[in-house]
Amino acid sequence: MTPQQELWACASTVLSQHGGDAPLFVANRIGELALAGDTDGIRVWKAIAARIDQLTKADPTPH
Repeated sequence: MTPQQELWACASTVLSQHGGDAPLFVANRIGELALAGDTDGIRVWKAIAARIDQLTKADPTPH
C-alpha cells in the first residue's frame, strides 16, 4: 500500500468509526499532537482531514 492509499484508508476508517463526529475527532487529535509538538503527526492528520472532507463532499449520504 502506498502512503497515499494509507491516508485514504485512514480517512475512510475514521469516517466509519466516528460518522458525523469525524471532523471533531480529527480536530481533537490534531490539538493533542500540537500540544505534544508532533509536527509530523499534525501533517499526517491534516492530510487525513483533507481526505475526509473530500469523501464527505463526494458522498451526499450523512455519516
